[in-house]
Amino acid sequence: MYNWYRRAGVCYVYLADVPGDATGGQENPAFPQSRWFTRGWTLQELIAPANVLFFAKDWSLLGTKIELRPILMKITGIHEEALKTSDMEKFSIAQRMSWASKRVTTRPEDISYCLMGIFNVNMPLLYGEGGEKAFVRLQEELLKSSDDQSLFAWGTVDPKLSYEESTGGLLAKSPASFTRFGNVVPIQRSLPNTRPSSTTNKGVQLSIPLIYINSRHHSFGFSGLYTALLECQFEGDMRGQVGILLMRVYPNGEQFLRSLSDPKLIPLRRLTDANETTIYIKDNWEIIKERSASLPINAFFVIPTHPKVSGHYKLFGVFPQEGWNEDEGLFALSRPMHGGSQTYHLVFSYTSVFSSKPGFVVILEYKHLGMIDIIGMGEIEISRDEGTPLKTLYENHRDRSLIQNKGVEAASIFEQQKHIGGVNIQIEIRRAYIFGKSLWLVCISAG
Repeated sequence: MYNWYRRAGVCYVYLADVPGDATGGQENPAFPQSRWFTRGWTLQELIAPANVLFFAKDWSLLGTKIELRPILMKITGIHEEALKTSDMEKFSIAQRMSWASKRVTTRPEDISYCLMGIFNVNMPLLYGEGGEKAFVRLQEELLKSSDDQSLFAWGTVDPKLSYEESTGGLLAKSPASFTRFGNVVPIQRSLPNTRPSSTTNKGVQLSIPLIYINSRHHSFGFSGLYTALLECQFEGDMRGQVGILLMRVYPNGEQFLRSLSDPKLIPLRRLTDANETTIYIKDNWEIIKERSASLPINAFFVIPTHPKVSGHYKLFGVFPQEGWNEDEGLFALSRPMHGGSQTYHLVFSYTSVFSSKPGFVVILEYKHLGMIDIIGMGEIEISRDEGTPLKTLYENHRDRSLIQNKGVEAASIFEQQKHIGGVNIQIEIRRAYIFGKSLWLVCISAG
C-alpha cells in the first residue's frame, strides 16, 4: 500500500473534524487537532505521496503538503526531509518508529502492519495475535534486513514497575517506546557495521561491545550490570555513542535481560573499556526462573571475572575438581546433614597471558558450622611456577585455618588486593542471593 501511495499523482485528505476557515491550515486552530494526525494508517498517506491536498469539512482547500510543511513537522514530529522524499532508507529505524509512537489503530496489530511499507518489509497479517506479538515480528524482520542498531534505542522507564516489569528483551513492545528517541541515528563509518545479530530460541543473539559497570545488582538475582554500546549516536552529538543498560542473569552466563531505562550517551573516554561479547537477550522470565530452579540449594561459590582481568590473566586451574562447573564458573559445595560441620579449601590459579609476567593463586576456606556459614581467604600469592600441582598448594593449606583472622560470617563483605606485574588485583568476597538462593560471590577485578 505504501508504494501505491508513492506512485499516486495526487492524494486528497478530507478532514471531517476541521471546519472551513479562510486562513487555511497554517492558521486554522482545528487543523493540528484533527484525528487524522493520530491514526496509524495515515502516516504512510502523509509520507509516501509527493503531492497531498488537505481539505476541510466544507471541502475548502486548507493547503498542500509543501505549503503546510512547517506545521506538519510541528504536529507529527516528522523530519523535514522525510516530507520531501519517499525514500525512507535515509532515516534511522528509531526516527521512523518515533513518527508512529503517538498514533493509534482500531485493531492492535495494525500499529505494526501500517509500518511495513515505511520499513520496506513484508510479513503475514495475523489478526488475533495481539499488538505486542505483531510488533516483535516486525522488529524481527528488521533484524534480518538491516544492521541499524537504533532499533534497540528505546525506553519505557517507570519507577513504579517491579523488577520483572522493568526488565525485558532487546525488542520493544510498541512504537510508543521510541517516543523520545527520534534523534538516534547510526554512526556514519567508512566501513559498515558487520556485527551479526539474529533471533534464536535463546533470544536475540548479538555481538556487541560491553562495558562492565559492577556486580552488585542482586536484588532480584541479577549478577552484573553492563552498558552495551550501540553503533549509534544522538543526532549532531559527537561526544560519544549511545548505550543501553543490560543485566547478566546468571554469573558468567551469556543470558542477559535489558533494563527498560532510557538509552544514554556514553562519553568517548569510556569506549576503550568495552569488550566485544556475544550474548543472548530474551524477554522470557519463565525460562530464567526454570534455570534458577536448577541451582544447587547448598552453598556454592561463583567466580565472575572482570573484563580487565581476562585481558591480563586466564584461569589456569582449580582444585578440587569435584563440584567445579567450568562453564558456569561455580563450585557446588555439599552441606553436612542434620546441622553438622564441614570445612572446604578451594584453590584457584590464574596465569598471565604474557609469558614474562607472573600469575597468582587464591586460596579460600569455607566452613559450615550448624546454621552458620563462615568464609576465609589467604593472602593472594604470586605464582611463578605453573608446574606446582594445585593439589600440593591445597594440601599445604588444608591443615591450617584461614578463618581465624580473616573469616567473615554470612552477611559480611571483605576484600584484599595485591600489585602483581603492573596490575592491581582486587578480590572481593560477599554474600549474595540469586533467585532466593544463598551463595558467596568471589569477584576478581583489576585496577
